[in-house]
Amino acid sequence: MVGAWAAAFVGAFAWWRVNGPLFIGSLVVLTLLEGVFIGWLKRRHGALPWPGYGRPPAEIASVWRGYAAGLVMVAAAVGVSWWLGGVPVGAAVAFVTVTAGLAFYEWRYAQAAARVRERLR
Repeated sequence: MVGAWAAAFVGAFAWWRVNGPLFIGSLVVLTLLEGVFIGWLKRRHGALPWPGYGRPPAEIASVWRGYAAGLVMVAAAVGVSWWLGGVPVGAAVAFVTVTAGLAFYEWRYAQAAARVRERLR
């Protein structure tokens, strides 16, 4: 779902120079959807399971550092692909890299959380 959102966000820029109200409207809708999703995620987990919230155990802090490095790599890949291939290519790369990156992050986070639970027993 987040990969599709990222692709839609990049895709919205196709209207940037063509139709200003459509561009602004799509950004507003995507921002509202992001807020709804973050609210749901916070209710589901009881917290936000990503960097910047609290002081995590060392095992999870390591995953958060990896998330930050991955975020920079994904942003660079999307930016370069957008620049070289246009909005459709940038949107496709955003979908693939965000989806794969978040799946990998969630897998690593689950492993780190299991190690923390085991250590605290």
